[in-house]
Amino acid sequence: MKINLLFRGCISLILVLFIAACSNQNPTPEEVFEAYVGHWLDGEYEQMYEMISEDVRSSLTQEDFSNAYQEVYDALQLSDIHVESPILQDDVEKEQRDKDVTEVYLPFVQTLEIITGSIDFEQNMFLVQNGESNKWEIQWDHSLVLPVLSEGDSIQVRYQMPERGEIFDRNGIGLAINGQAYDIGLVPGRMEGVEEDTFAFLEDEFGLSEEFIESKLSQSWVRDDTFVPLISVGSDMEDYVKHLRETVPGVSYLPFDTREYPLREVTAHLTGYIGAIPEDQLEEKIEEGYSDNSLIGRAGLESVFEEQLRGEFGVEIAVVNEEDQEKDIITRKDPVNGDDVHLTIDSNLQRNIVDSFSEEDAGVAVAIQPQTGEVLSLVSAPTYDPNSFVIGFRPGEYDDLEQNENRPFTNRFTQSFAPGSSIKPITAAIALKEGLDPSHERNIQSRQWQPEDSSWGEYFVRRVTDPGHPIDLNSAMKYSDNIYFAQIIMELGSESFTDGLELFGFNESIPFSYGMRSSTYANEGISSDLQLADTAYGQGEMLVNPLHLSLMYTAFVNDGNIVKPTLLQGEEPTYWLEDVISEEEAALIHQTLQLVVEDSNGTGHAAYMNSLPIAGKTGTTEYKLTQNDDGAESGWFVAYNSENPELLLTYMIEEVEDRGGSKYVVPKVKEIFDKTFH
Repeated sequence: MKINLLFRGCISLILVLFIAACSNQNPTPEEVFEAYVGHWLDGEYEQMYEMISEDVRSSLTQEDFSNAYQEVYDALQLSDIHVESPILQDDVEKEQRDKDVTEVYLPFVQTLEIITGSIDFEQNMFLVQNGESNKWEIQWDHSLVLPVLSEGDSIQVRYQMPERGEIFDRNGIGLAINGQAYDIGLVPGRMEGVEEDTFAFLEDEFGLSEEFIESKLSQSWVRDDTFVPLISVGSDMEDYVKHLRETVPGVSYLPFDTREYPLREVTAHLTGYIGAIPEDQLEEKIEEGYSDNSLIGRAGLESVFEEQLRGEFGVEIAVVNEEDQEKDIITRKDPVNGDDVHLTIDSNLQRNIVDSFSEEDAGVAVAIQPQTGEVLSLVSAPTYDPNSFVIGFRPGEYDDLEQNENRPFTNRFTQSFAPGSSIKPITAAIALKEGLDPSHERNIQSRQWQPEDSSWGEYFVRRVTDPGHPIDLNSAMKYSDNIYFAQIIMELGSESFTDGLELFGFNESIPFSYGMRSSTYANEGISSDLQLADTAYGQGEMLVNPLHLSLMYTAFVNDGNIVKPTLLQGEEPTYWLEDVISEEEAALIHQTLQLVVEDSNGTGHAAYMNSLPIAGKTGTTEYKLTQNDDGAESGWFVAYNSENPELLLTYMIEEVEDRGGSKYVVPKVKEIFDKTFH
């Protein structure tokens, strides 16, 4: 706490004390006042206590005196005090003061900087002359802390919650709104002797055990006509709860205001949810108006945009007496409602993508407008209903989700993964920039390869398909030939390759409001030719964030420039990374990605549509302890409509080793493009 003393007179405290020390006279009331405020300035409550009158000290301990200040200041969240002192009288005026005067009132102004802002109090300090020592003493009472205080009073700070801002998609569809839910419960007196039937229904319908229900009904405050809440449901259950009230004896409901996520599982990882503020956060945020009862964004955009959404808490500071009765309102600041957030997200596209994942699928999808950088969809699968975090989970629901091996609470679109062959267009672009001749054919005659010096031992780079003829860049991309990409990057060298990856944004933070993990190509640098070869086709230690992978592909439709991703409507389109490759190099990669889908031998040909040309690249990531082991695989497909790019979709599904690898993913992506444009 900082305390400032503002002098209106021309005599400083130091000078006053010096004069008093050089004189046989006792300090004047003004000098006593200044000394008292000086101790106040330094928070020296013990010295202040010694300056108050003996009769007050006889009934007030030094500890109680100090607490009188400290408790009020803590309640007000005091940050600063200004005390404006009375004008000190000159020597002539002092000598003319009636020698019989034993009581003096000195006016002053106290300005407090507190939780509501600045507040002024005009006060008087009452000083009395001690009859024995002739010294002036301060006739202290609680009003010298605050004018409205009396002994036994306390400060009560009341917060008014602002209305939380809402989150909308690009078409004005609410994703997180201030809605309504329903408590379903029992009115004991209405069960009319059919308790067992009602209990059985509630257990079958909601999983509520008879023991749980009885424990709720046996609470001391429950009467026959009391509504006893048992479980909460969302606003979409309005007709259902009304039906229950009419058909199940004793069952009733009450609506209540709450945060609501209308699209439920569709936008769960995107919006996140609000909840009770954690204890460790409360310690940091108590000065911002949060309290034990506050709700705060706990995940997703509710957390990212917490400050914008929550608004400003209203505060009312009252004085209450010992009976907790309000005596006075010191100050009030009205709440300021939070601001709404309007996203670039397309909830229709988001729903189509979520629906494309089966119940067994675990994966991620990111959709962007590749020319503007607008993020259209962020999906992590499997998902959950964020409303449950607000209104409560049904019995066993949370445990089932937490124990699900596909980890529905994990937000995959913020994570990074080995990209497999989906990184090959980036590898090719780097090689082109360093002088690769795209028409040069390599005569690779085997399905596996290693350098001639046999330094790799039994490790080989393996290709899925042997086309039976020499291959150039077009063929290598079409067939997704690991050997081709390993060879061109080994010839390029580790330094040039990693420099190129960093031009594409590796090891950089993604400039995006929703925190995303950075993409990396190695834990401690590429340390061997074998690791360099594996990294060239997305294995090794390379990890890529799905949004970043999407952004890298935008270089192929933006003449070599990578767009900056945007999530909020109104943000101006701009580039994140410029001139990563040349316009000609971008066009060459774009051409190879068209072949991946359009050529009947292309790995992405299953996405081919006559009416909607698609360009893209598949990828299958292998997770194995050794090369000859069976292991898990993830399937990737990054695709965009190639003639007038409006949608670029990155899609990955885990554990596709028994489902055809990336071939399992490609038709799903095709279906999404078909629904979007037809």
